[in-house]
Amino acid sequence: MNFQEYSAISRVKIEKTLLDFLDKKQEATPEVFQQLEIIQTLKRFLLKGKLARGTLFLFACEMFGKEITQELVNVACAIELTHSALLMHDDIIDRDYMRRGGRTVFAQYIERGKKMFVSDPLHYGNSMGIVIGDIAIFFGQELMNSYKEESLADMQSRFAKELYLVGVAEALDSEYGQSPGEPTIEEIYSVYQYKTARYTFSMPFLMAATICDVSKDQRKIIDRIGELVGIIFQIKDDEIGLFGDEEKIGKPVG
Repeated sequence: MNFQEYSAISRVKIEKTLLDFLDKKQEATPEVFQQLEIIQTLKRFLLKGKLARGTLFLFACEMFGKEITQELVNVACAIELTHSALLMHDDIIDRDYMRRGGRTVFAQYIERGKKMFVSDPLHYGNSMGIVIGDIAIFFGQELMNSYKEESLADMQSRFAKELYLVGVAEALDSEYGQSPGEPTIEEIYSVYQYKTARYTFSMPFLMAATICDVSKDQRKIIDRIGELVGIIFQIKDDEIGLFGDEEKIGKPVG
């Protein structure tokens, strides 16, 4: 089985768990909040994604000899919910109106605000994008906490550490984007490393290694592999972002 075939199988598991979880949240949401369509919007946004990070986590768990249980699928879903939250916030920061082949979450709510004749549709859209991203993070924490093994605390600590690095890299990226100076190659590499590379590959690998009790030497190896593959991934993503086809990649080019 190649990784593409593995990804297709894991996607079915992750999608089903996400849909079941969000359907239950929808049912439990007080009626007064139903009109906001938060769960429906989150569901559509999630399922348009590649679900790559959750898949890589499950793949690494199996690689280290762990049998895939529903609890592990829940962790994969938690990773994906948090990832979608970061994208929602990132789109607001970057003022991107297209993502995953459709309008970004905040852009959808700008349009909703216009139809409702709110006083400031842009502010309304930004606010809703932030709030829905926050809700996705809280949902992710709930799903991750369903993992009952003793290694949960260590795995959550690894998760939080990597997300902190994503945050500071996002901040530096935002500063570079608005300041007149030109960042050095080393500075650009640092953003690639911490905003994308570690978060996309090293993080799910190391989370799996934590719960599978992998040796420190092995963790160092997969950590470095994750960084290197992630750098390649980001360089290619930037190339596509500059020269790709908007119809194929589902977001703006240039």
